[in-house]
Amino acid sequence: MRAIENPGQERSAATIPVRLFVGSLSSSTTASDLRNAFANYGPVADAVVMTERESGASRGFGFVTMSNRKDAPG
Repeated sequence: MRAIENPGQERSAATIPVRLFVGSLSSSTTASDLRNAFANYGPVADAVVMTERESGASRGFGFVTMSNRKDAPG
């Protein structure tokens, strides 16, 4: 309604974050590596590599949360 009432005013939608699954990671990949790789596409809100509880070894997958789903690689 506001855009109709004020036609000179541009509307903007709120950004919607998206969480991406990232698989087939090497055992040496860190959360920082993931964050840096995806930062080329846009702002990264969070990056995590999943590890075994007892040993702390990488499970070979992780998640990256992009601040805006439009920045997520297709």
